[in-house]
Amino acid sequence: MVTKWQAVVEERPVDGKRPLRVICVGAGISGIITAIRFPQRIPNLELQIYEKNSDITGTWFENRYPGCACGMQTPMPEQRIISNNGFLNQIYPLTHIN
Repeated sequence: MVTKWQAVVEERPVDGKRPLRVICVGAGISGIITAIRFPQRIPNLELQIYEKNSDITGTWFENRYPGCACGMQTPMPEQRIISNNGFLNQIYPLTHIN
C-alpha cells in the first residue's frame, strides 16, 4: 500500500507518447495557429479552443478599423500556412485581407 509520503513511479519509457490535453483560450491569430500547428507536432493531442465571441479572429472580429490596409503581401511570412498569391494591389484594404 502506498502512503501519501511515498512516490509512485510508473514503469514506462521516458520518451513514450502519452495523451496530452491542452486548452487554448481565444481564437485570434495565435489560437488559429495553435489549432493548426499543435496537432501537426504533438502526437496524442486533445485540443480544446474556447472563444468568447461568435466567430474567430479575435481583435479583428471585435474592432473596426476604418481605412485599415496592409502594404505587405504576406503579413506574417513565418506563419505561412496557406499561400495566397491572388493579391492584385500593392496596398490591400481590410476587406481584401479578411
